This record gives sequence, C-alpha cells and structure tokens, in this order.
Amino acid sequence: MSTEVKEKILPPELRKLIEEIQCDEITEYEIYSSLAHKEKDKEKAKLLQQIANDELRHYNYWKEWTGKDIKPSKTKKIFYLTLAKIMPQSFVLKLMERGEELSQSRYEYVASKLPETAHIIEEERDHETKLLDLIEEDILKYISSVVLGMNDALVEMIGALAGMSQAIKDSGVIAMAAFLTGFAASLSMAAAEYLSTREEVEAGDGHKSPLKAAIVTGVSYILVVAILVLPFILLNNPLISLGIAVVSAIGIIAFFNFFVSVIRERPFWKSFIEMALILFGVTLISGLVGWIARRLFGIDI
Repeated sequence: MSTEVKEKILPPELRKLIEEIQCDEITEYEIYSSLAHKEKDKEKAKLLQQIANDELRHYNYWKEWTGKDIKPSKTKKIFYLTLAKIMPQSFVLKLMERGEELSQSRYEYVASKLPETAHIIEEERDHETKLLDLIEEDILKYISSVVLGMNDALVEMIGALAGMSQAIKDSGVIAMAAFLTGFAASLSMAAAEYLSTREEVEAGDGHKSPLKAAIVTGVSYILVVAILVLPFILLNNPLISLGIAVVSAIGIIAFFNFFVSVIRERPFWKSFIEMALILFGVTLISGLVGWIARRLFGIDI
C-alpha cells in the first residue's frame, strides 16, 4: 500500500495518535543513539544502537502512514539525557520503558483499527524489553546493600533524633550526639555487610565484592545521617529541626523507593507507604520515650 493510499484511509483521530507514536519513536531514536555514543562498553553501546535503529525503523514505518516528518520532543530528550548524567543508565532505560508501558493503550487502539500494524507494536512491547534486560550495571548488584544502609539509618537516626529532641533542648548537642552515634553505626553496618557478603561468596551464593558491599552500605548510612542531622546544625530549635528531618526522611524514602520500583519493576506505593508508616511510628514512640526519660531522670540540657 502506497503512502498516498494510507494517508487517505486515516481518520483525523487515528492520524493524530499515529503522529504521537511517530514523535515518540524519533525522540527515542535520538536518546538511545546519544546514550550509545557515550557508552564506553562496546557490547552495551552495540545494544543501545540496535535499539535506536529499531526505533528509527518504526518511525519510518509510521511515516508511511502519515506521509509527514515529525520532529522529536526536545523536552523529553533533554529530560532523559540530563537524567542519564546523574543516575545509573539502567534506571534511565527502564524509566523510558515504563513510559512506553503507559502508552500501550494508544498502541493497542491503533492496532485494533489497523491490524496490519500489530507486528510493529509487538516489537515495541517485547523486543526492546529483552534487549534492555541484557544491560546491567555494577551498581545494580549492590541495591540490597544500599537498601540496608539507608533503611537502617533512617529508622535508627529518626528514632534517636526524636528521642533526643524531647530529652535535650540544645540542637548543637543533639547534632553532635546523633552524628557520632550515626558514624559509629555506619562502621558497624559496613563491617556486618562485609562479613555477611563474604560468607555468601564463600558459600557460592553471592556475586558481590564484600569490600564494595561494605563501602556502599557504610556510605549510604552516613549520607542519610548527614542529611538528617543537618537541620539540627543549622537551626536552634530541636522540634522544628526534627520536623525538617522527618520530611527529609520521607523524601529519601520516596526517591529511593521510586528508584527501586523502576529498576526492579515492582509497585511503588506499597513499599513507600509501609516504610513511611514505620518511620512515623518510630518517631512517635521514640519521642514519647525521650519525654519520659527527661521527666524520669530530671536532666535538663
């Protein structure tokens, strides 16, 4: 079927949908091509370029239906290429694929009206996913270590800060005590992760480096500690500082749960709400214990 004939049989609504799909295809072609050129690993670069070439082929296929050149979305291109500079590449790629999944209803509608296009839509759904599953980064092996460090730091430090905010009036004293406690805890967690990972490797069940796992756990822990303690250093009101720390903790939980939900392809809200509720529970209980301790021991710092 020639382009001219295809153009004539397209109703306005269907034409609009295909032009949107066409825009997505050429945008993703440019994004994947840019990522491929920046990728140092030859095998990964080859895979990315293969995906880019498929997107360009799909774009040209849809162009036969519209007879129209469509420009890529500058906003989408800038967003993903900027994100690729600060986040692991696998996260960016899987996030792009999640965006494609949200557009499946549009693809399915087009296929229902034009059955001969179904093979292209199936390629979009299956082929790229299989390729992206082959692209792994070293950092993804250590997500469990990051989870361990961050979650433990969030619960322990919010609990400690909530308790001390009720027992101690001086924000500087709270900050110093919390940071020293957190630093010691980060070393303890790193050591525990090292020993645990080494046992897994020796048993043949692990593929991580014990030293890297320990460093990732320790660094994740101390970063969370620094973020939560910072308000107590900058402000002289323990309760306001605690409020900011709790909001910061919720932000960390939201960010990291979204990251993991994209990488592991699992629901976001369930794990986020669960962790947030645990955090609030720990804050309330620790604050109450701190208030009781101040009354019980009669200490006024």
